Amino acid sequence: MNQFDFVIIGSGIAGLSLALNVAQYGSVALVTKRSVGESNTAWAQGGVAADIAVSCKRTGLSAVSATDNYLTLIAVGTQL
Repeated sequence: MNQFDFVIIGSGIAGLSLALNVAQYGSVALVTKRSVGESNTAWAQGGVAADIAVSCKRTGLSAVSATDNYLTLIAVGTQL
């Protein structure tokens, strides 16, 4: 039987971001219903980019800073 330090359910941006962040602390298993590329995040395509543009306008952050903040908030389950 395989054992992992972290088991993450979901291969959307939140799950993948979390997997990348916790990998430095132990082994990670990523559980997805089909394949990593089949997630609502992948299907949304420009939906994330549009939200980043709104965030940049509202906060005055650069696109890189806004994207980093957005992904960090998603990884911890907080909404913008």
